[in-house]
Amino acid sequence: MGGISKFTKISGVALLTAAFIGGGTLTASTALADDEPIAPADAPEIMERPWPEYPADGETHNNIWVATTLLHAQPDPSGDPYWDQDSTNTWNPEIEEVLLGYQDDKDLGEHGELKEEMWQHFSDIQFQDGVSWGPGNSRDYYDTGDSGPGVYALQSMLIDHGYLDSTQLDGQYGEITKLNVTRFQSDQVCDQVSVSEAACVDGLTGEVTWRALVSADVE
Repeated sequence: MGGISKFTKISGVALLTAAFIGGGTLTASTALADDEPIAPADAPEIMERPWPEYPADGETHNNIWVATTLLHAQPDPSGDPYWDQDSTNTWNPEIEEVLLGYQDDKDLGEHGELKEEMWQHFSDIQFQDGVSWGPGNSRDYYDTGDSGPGVYALQSMLIDHGYLDSTQLDGQYGEITKLNVTRFQSDQVCDQVSVSEAACVDGLTGEVTWRALVSADVE
């Protein structure tokens, strides 16, 4: 799969047995009883982080794979996928052409690039508008049992950042994916939010964790 270029191999047995953070045990049941993701208001540092821009920030990146995966999930006015090819991590003229059409249809800035308004749009349609391929059960976050293109996209980011093995890309938000989301949160989210670490490492992927995944490489 073209956009997934680096990973850390982690055994499922080790993950499901235990992961330790600050002396506490991190398990699949870490999420709090109310099952609410980190609120954007509690994460201004992450929510104000700039979105990446492509091709300006590079012509090859896993985020391009993410975008083409989501564009494939989004139907055009005739019901066909906007992106009708395999997902790719490499910028090409076809992506620019598809983006121009998509941006025109959605009243977004028409420039044929992947930057702020496109990433914010991708976030909004998943966590606010409730697209069919996004979080299930009318939730504004991904959790165990979700599946489909949105999960493929976030798993690919976990792989790219070294939290999943590429063989674990299956489009299923299972216990392995959830545990590795908690690892990512512990490493790259919790020190930038105004909630306790226990509340932060919930394994839920909402607006905050998704933005942290997309923008993790942004300087």
